[in-house]
Amino acid sequence: MIKLLRKTPISAKIIGLALGVLSFSIVAFTISHNRLRQVQKEIHSLSEYTIPLTNLVAEIDIHVLKQHFHLHRIVRFYEIEPFDRQSITEEIREFKQRGDRVDEELESANNLIKIGLTDLQLPTTRKEFSRLNPILDKIEKEQQYFQDRALEIIQLLAENKKIQARQLENRLEIEEEQFNKEIANILTELNEFTVQAARSSQRHQQKVLHLGIFIATIATITSLFSASAIATGLVQPTRYLTHKIKTIQKGNFNLKIEIKTEDEVGKLTHSFNKMLVELKQKETIKETFGKYVDPRAIAHLMEDPQGTKTGGEKQTMTVCFSDITGIENLENMLVSHESIETINQYLTLMSSPISHHCGVIDKFLGTMIMAFWGEPFTSAKDRDRLACYAALEQINCLDSLRQYLANAIAEIDVNKIDLRIGLATGDLVVGNMGSESSKSYTAIGDAVNLASRLQGASKQYGVRILIAEETRNEVIDFIETREIDRIQVVGKEDSVRVYEVLARKENLQPDLAALRDCFEQGLKAYRQQNWQQAEALLTECLQIKPQDCPSQILRDRVLQFQKNSPPKDWDGVWHLTKK
Repeated sequence: MIKLLRKTPISAKIIGLALGVLSFSIVAFTISHNRLRQVQKEIHSLSEYTIPLTNLVAEIDIHVLKQHFHLHRIVRFYEIEPFDRQSITEEIREFKQRGDRVDEELESANNLIKIGLTDLQLPTTRKEFSRLNPILDKIEKEQQYFQDRALEIIQLLAENKKIQARQLENRLEIEEEQFNKEIANILTELNEFTVQAARSSQRHQQKVLHLGIFIATIATITSLFSASAIATGLVQPTRYLTHKIKTIQKGNFNLKIEIKTEDEVGKLTHSFNKMLVELKQKETIKETFGKYVDPRAIAHLMEDPQGTKTGGEKQTMTVCFSDITGIENLENMLVSHESIETINQYLTLMSSPISHHCGVIDKFLGTMIMAFWGEPFTSAKDRDRLACYAALEQINCLDSLRQYLANAIAEIDVNKIDLRIGLATGDLVVGNMGSESSKSYTAIGDAVNLASRLQGASKQYGVRILIAEETRNEVIDFIETREIDRIQVVGKEDSVRVYEVLARKENLQPDLAALRDCFEQGLKAYRQQNWQQAEALLTECLQIKPQDCPSQILRDRVLQFQKNSPPKDWDGVWHLTKK
């Protein structure tokens, strides 16, 4: 039996088991369906006929009692002189209205019985309705008789024939008592019948439930027995395969799993053997490259047959350096688990905009983040735009960062916390670089150094995002910028124009636009050595934005040059002395 199961495909075993369970389910469904149909008929009879009929009879009883009540009031009003004609008229009107309501309810009850005798499928209910039909006809006649006699009494009273009216009233009271008893008997019978029908429905429901439990128990026992037999044929090869998988998990890829069955487990074992070969290759790549921040870099390297070799290719890319300011000794706080968690949360928050805009995070240098955009990860036409968008989104996260750091570090001054970001575009060598024992997928070149220097220069100029001219030229249709200065950074001989990123084109605020235009004129006058005009324009900039650091810095230079003129060969380039 076990040998046969080992050769039988697992799919056939499962299908056989499923067919067995399905057979039991069909039987259970058929029996339960028939039982439930009986329950549905009983519930239908109760909800559509028996209960509504009971309610109609109860309403008839109420209206008849109200009629009697109004009749007695009419008689009493005629006994008191002088007669209250208005009250008598109102009581007669109420008496007749109640009579009309009784007629309506009787008609509805008779119609319901007629429909029920045609529609009802339960013999007991049809029998009960057949018995009630003539009784309701009798009640209808007695009600009409009562109403006629009552109107006759009222007429006699109106003619001041009180003795005849009193005699007729006494006879009518005896008939009234009998009439009320008949209605009460009908109500009692209907209530008892309703209770019996509800109990019968409940008993049938219990039978359906017990039957379902019984069949489910039989199906479960049979399924467990069949599953046990199937499991017996699977357990040994599965245990063997599991043991080998655990060996593989420990890092031992130098083995081959023996195929012991001919079913899907055997095919799975064959697939594992093929997978082992691939795992050996991927483990080699893993050991070579270690962990990368961006999974696209790993995918790019693994797709390249020469990916594990040291080397790179020349690409035009945009590089970004961003760092936090206001906590100068944040790196030195990495002495406790809480501080490390704070740094990790900060890096996570600031990395998200980079990843969201398709950037590749190269490395973390303390609290500084280096990232780049370029092919094959980002197209050339989107490269600079996405880099600027990421930088702007990092600034948008500043409030969240301040709030988090304020909660994490009690003594921190959140107003001093800010971000400084530098962006530069240029030719870089990108690829797998390093020694034979330690490699990193990174980018190197002048643009990297320039972006780093611009990040430092952003602190000196008091702006959040500073980009090089080449980057600005690529995003001029998407990003609003302000030229800040022409500078020569430390370690570079050539000067570069630098720009502050203000906002996306569609998001520039009017005050920033006015500041940008005024500063542009002031910068032009500054380069033309028109000190008086430059001072006036830069002073105007400070009136627009009193805390604008670039305007203040340039104005201070103008004031200094007014006292001490620059050399004759001055070209407007400002030489930075700090990184």
